[in-house]
This record gives sequence, C-alpha cells and structure tokens, in this order.
Amino acid sequence: MTPPALSRLLLPPGPAGVTRLAGAVRRMLAGTESYLEVVPSDRPPPTNVTIGFDAPAIVVPTSGSTGAPRRVVLPLSALLASADRGSAALGQPGRWLTTIPVTGVGGVLTIVRSLRAGFDPVAWSGVGGAEPFTAASFSAVAAPLLTTTQSASVPVYVSLVPTQLRRILADPATAAVLAEFTAVLVGGSRLPTDLRQAAEVAGVRVVATYGATETAGGVVFDGKPLPDVTVTLEPEPADDTDTGDEPNLGHELDTGFDPEAGVEAGVIVIGGPTVAAGYLDDPHETSFVPHGFRTGDRGEWRGGRLIVNGRIDDIIKVGGVKVSLNAITNVLRSDPRVRDAHVIARPSTEWGQVPHAFVVLRDPGTSDPSADLIEAVGLALGRRSQPPTMAVVPEIPVTAAGKPIRRET
Repeated sequence: MTPPALSRLLLPPGPAGVTRLAGAVRRMLAGTESYLEVVPSDRPPPTNVTIGFDAPAIVVPTSGSTGAPRRVVLPLSALLASADRGSAALGQPGRWLTTIPVTGVGGVLTIVRSLRAGFDPVAWSGVGGAEPFTAASFSAVAAPLLTTTQSASVPVYVSLVPTQLRRILADPATAAVLAEFTAVLVGGSRLPTDLRQAAEVAGVRVVATYGATETAGGVVFDGKPLPDVTVTLEPEPADDTDTGDEPNLGHELDTGFDPEAGVEAGVIVIGGPTVAAGYLDDPHETSFVPHGFRTGDRGEWRGGRLIVNGRIDDIIKVGGVKVSLNAITNVLRSDPRVRDAHVIARPSTEWGQVPHAFVVLRDPGTSDPSADLIEAVGLALGRRSQPPTMAVVPEIPVTAAGKPIRRET
C-alpha cells in the first residue's frame, strides 16, 4: 500500500485558522484525513514535500527559539495520548479556549482535547497574531464562554504563555474572569515564581507544563510526568576543552549531581506514547533515541518533582571560557529590582559569542540599574560572564509561539 502524500493545511491567523484546523482534526479522528502539515498562511510553505509516513499524523513546526523551525511528525496516536492523559490529570475532559497559535503543538492540543470531549474549541479573536493580546480582548471571549459552560456544568480550560498570564493578572477584573476557569495551563517557557504566586493570590488554578513539540506538547504537569510518560536523566556530554584565565563558576553552579543533597541531575529524556515519530526534514536526527526524545534541557529531581534548569546549549564559549546563560539569568533574577530576566548569545568578532541580557524591572520608574547588575554578575560568576550589553525592556522578547528567543545570528 502506497503511503499517503503529505497535504498542507494553510492556517490564517484568528478564529478562522482554529476552525480550519478543527475541521481537519475532526476528519482525522473519523479516518477520512490522514497526513497533513500545518503551515501559517502568511509564511511561504517549505519547498520540499515528503511522502511516506504510513499512519495518521500531523506535521507541526517547532517554535524556532533556537534556530530555524524543525518539522515534527506527530502521529495521531501521540497527540491523543498527550491530550487524553492531560485531560485526565486535570480531573476530567472539558471545553477549551484557544489563545495560542494553532501552528504550534500547544494550540493543536487545545483543539484535540476539546474535540475528544465532544466540544468545538472556542478561539480568542487575536489567536495566531491576528491582533495583540490584551486583557480586554481575552475577557470578551472568555466571559461568554464561561457563562455557557458553567450553566451546563462543563469544565472549561485555557492554555496560556507567561506573557499572556501576566497581562491578564495586571487587570483585576480580567483576573477574576480567569479564576473561573477550571484550570489554566501555562507553558512555552519558564513560569516565574512571582507570576505563579500572583495567579494563586487571584484564585487562578495554574498548572505549569513542560514538554516539547517532539513530545506532543507538555507532558509534565507541575513537575509530575503524565501516566505512561517516562522521564530519565542522562549525564551531560563531557567537555574538557576549557581555556582561559578564569574558573567556569557559571557552569559549576548550574548543573551536576550533588550526592550530599541526594539530587539526581542530567539531560532530560522523555519517553512513552506521546513521543513524535521524528523530523520530516531530518529522519536521522540523533535527538530521537530508542527510549524517547533527548530534549537538550538540564533537569533534576527534587522531592519527586522534575525541575528544569535550562538548556545544555546555554553554555557558550567566551574567549575559550565556558559561560552559562542560565546562571547569569539566575543572578539577575535574584536582584530585588528585577522582575524578570533573560540572557541570550550574540555573535562577537572578538570573543566568538558573548551574553546579552534583557531585564524587566519591578518599578519601571527607577533609574537604570544595568551597571550594578553587570557588576553583580561578574562578582558571582566571573569576568567573562558579564554581559557586555544589557537592555531594560517592558517585557522579555519572545517568538511568535510565545517562547523567549535563545540566540541572535
């Protein structure tokens, strides 16, 4: 039997894209659609069309936070495994409000979960970049949805990225609307502690999720893997090529196994029924291993929960010295003047790469603390870890999928 050809589903921004994808998923569940790729209608589609996957699947691009997006083949069985186990972990299936792009796996899952529960998904008006996310536009669709579903005693859920959650909580009236949701999944990037605390004070049931496109989305809820999902930690690849005149304090503080504390740490590998079949454009990619998908993230177990400590590739070489972007970020976040921080790598003709920091201040009206913060990084981690440049910004810059950028080229 000849495997089906890959068809492309162009998804416009806004509710129309959600409706179009929901129709395709419905056909796939019914067995009349088998193999498709979701593509934003405002971007040129990939030039090559690959034929050959012999099971129902959706091809979804990665976020592109670390480079060009990859095309991930997600079997329908993996999407259903992720959706059904996630719904069970939340308590019971329900209706979903889609606020994140459906050209990403998080948005796809809101559609799959809703359809599995017997409901059409409801879309926020600006989904997929149709308009900027505001508390008012969220409330305009969330409030009527809550009224309808609560009268029928139906659970109602929403997935948000941290930036969306922060904008909602900044408006007390909209925060009260969000608190009426049965649960709010937050993923795409790290959930800052202060943001989680603010949500809890507002009465919002927040569930922090961890996963990847390659694992059919978030499959670790609040540090606990979903049923049948395995999480193992492997040793990091050895790298003894350090040179330079300073110890690599950033790397030493950022990772490793602490036998006295009994903390197991290493590279996170996720396995189980939610793992993708591979990359459409690179079937021999070595991140897919027999027991799952090697995420490239560091993690450790604390009290039976998985703690994610940043990516392996956040270690850059600055003049031959290893520098941890994650360690710099943690130093900046520890300053009481800083609400959030993010550090990326920038190319440098002199050093190869250098760190560049973005910081969000708790009080935007205060004087620029960049010089003090750069000095604090040097004292904590060494001279080479000091960011040559730092930008005070209102929000951390993110990709279209809501993830902080990780590299500049």
